[in-house]
Amino acid sequence: MKTLCVLSFETAAGNKYIYDGNTATVLPVDDVLMDCIMAFGEKDRDSVRHELYERYGNSQKVNTAIAFVEDFIKNKGAFYRDGQYEQKERKWLHDFDGHSVQSALELAGFMEQIVINVTEDCNLRCRYCFLSETYENTRNRTGDTMNEAVAFQALDFFFLKMKKIAEYNPGKMCAVTFYGGEPLLNFSLIQKCIDYTKKNCPVSFIFNLTTNGILLKGEIADYLVENQVFISVSLDGTKENHDRTRVCPDASGSYEIVYNNIKEFQQRYPEYIRINILCVFDYGTDLRRNEEYFRKEKLPRIGFINQVLPDHTDYYKQFTGEEEEAFRNAYIQMLNQFFNKKRQGRQPFGYADMMFETSLALVLCRGRAEDKRLPILPFTNTCMPGTKISVRTDGTFDMCEKIDYHFPIGDVYQGFDYEGIAEVIKSYNQAVTGACHTCPISKVCTVCFARCTEKDTFCQIDCRTQMDIFLFQLTLVYSLYEENPDVFNYFENKVEWTFQL
Repeated sequence: MKTLCVLSFETAAGNKYIYDGNTATVLPVDDVLMDCIMAFGEKDRDSVRHELYERYGNSQKVNTAIAFVEDFIKNKGAFYRDGQYEQKERKWLHDFDGHSVQSALELAGFMEQIVINVTEDCNLRCRYCFLSETYENTRNRTGDTMNEAVAFQALDFFFLKMKKIAEYNPGKMCAVTFYGGEPLLNFSLIQKCIDYTKKNCPVSFIFNLTTNGILLKGEIADYLVENQVFISVSLDGTKENHDRTRVCPDASGSYEIVYNNIKEFQQRYPEYIRINILCVFDYGTDLRRNEEYFRKEKLPRIGFINQVLPDHTDYYKQFTGEEEEAFRNAYIQMLNQFFNKKRQGRQPFGYADMMFETSLALVLCRGRAEDKRLPILPFTNTCMPGTKISVRTDGTFDMCEKIDYHFPIGDVYQGFDYEGIAEVIKSYNQAVTGACHTCPISKVCTVCFARCTEKDTFCQIDCRTQMDIFLFQLTLVYSLYEENPDVFNYFENKVEWTFQL
C-alpha cells in the first residue's frame, strides 16, 4: 500500500503548491498536476492517463503532467512511500550495536563541538531557566564546578577524535563552547581551556561562550576579545521585559547591570563583531515595546530570539487567557508588519524581523533530495548522539547541554559508551518514530532527544503541531517569494557571513 507523502498549501495570492516529503522539493501545482500525483498512488500509468483524459481531455498539459510525475517518482522516489520504503528505513532502527554507532561517529566524521559546562552555579535565578525547577526533566542548578583535570581530559578526548576526523575531512573545523550555569563564574578554567586548546587542538577551532552578562566587563571582557571568542549575551529587551524574569538571587532585576556592561563593552571594542544578543519571550513579553527598544538602542546584533519552551513544564499556567490573547494579537500584528516589510524588499534588522526570519531557517535550508541520514536514525532531524559532547562538571558526557542526566553517553575516563549510545537511540526510535515513515516532514522535523525526554525514557510529543508550524512557514515563505524573488537574499548572505567570521 502506498502512502501519499506531500503537504499542500496555498499562498496569500491564491497559488497552490505542494511540499514533497521524500525530496524536500516545493512544486507549484494546478488541478491537473495535483490529480495526476494523487492518481499514481493507486493506479498504473495507463489507468492514470485514461482517468485524466476523461476529466481534462487529451491535451498536452495532461501528457506533460503524467510524464513529469512518472519521471519524478521513478528517478527521485517522490510523492509516495510504500511497504518497501518502510522496510528499508526501518531495517536498522533496532538492529544495530555499539560498533554501528562507533562507525557512524568516527568514519562519517560528524563530531565538531564540545560543550564544557565549567560550572553548574549561577549568579541569577531566571524564572524560565531550563536548568531549574521550572522544568521537570532537566538538571537543576548546583554549586558544582569543573576542575582543570576533568576539563583537560575532556579536551584531549575531543582532540583525538578531531584528529581522526581530519584524516577523512582535512578542512574540518571544531568549536569549543563554554557553558553553565554562568560560565564566567569559573573564568580561570575558561582561560586554561583556551590556552590548552591553542596548544593542542589538531584542527582549526573557534571559541563560543554564552553568558548572562553580569561579569562581562574589565579584564574578563579584554581576555575574551583578545582570544576572539564568540560571545552570546542574554538580554530580553526593555527593562520591564528583562527584569520580569531575569532576576538576581534577591529577586531584584538584572537589567541595569547587563545593559551597562554591554554598553561599556561596545565603547571599549566598537569594532568587535563576535558578540550578539540572545532574547527569550513568553506570553508576558511586550513585543511591541521590544521592537521599539531594539530599533532605538544601538546594541550588538540579535543572534536568536526564542520562546520559553512549553514542554515538560507548567510555566505557562501563570498567564491568564486574556494575557495569552493579548500576546497573540501583538504577535499577529508584528507578523503582518514583517510580511509587508519583506514584500517591499526592506532588509530585516529589528527585533520582530529576527524573531520571524530565523524561525524560517528550516524551510529555507531544508534537506535536499540526495541528503542521506544515518540508517540508525532515519527519521526526525535530531542530532546523532556524540556529534556534540556536553561535559558535566564531574566529567560525564551528555549528547547535549539541554538534555537531562538520565542519558549519559560516556565520560572523560572511558570515552564514549558506544553500547550505551546504541541503547539510547533504540529507546528513542521505539518511543518516538512509530509513525514517521508516513510523515511528510520527517526530513525536517524538529523533534529531538532533548524534547522527548520523560524522566529516564522518551515519549512522543504532539506531531500535529510540528506539521502545522511547518505548513504555516511554507505558506509564509512562498507568499513572500511570489512578491519578491530576492526576499531572502539577506538570510543567505547572513549564513555565508557567519561562516566567514
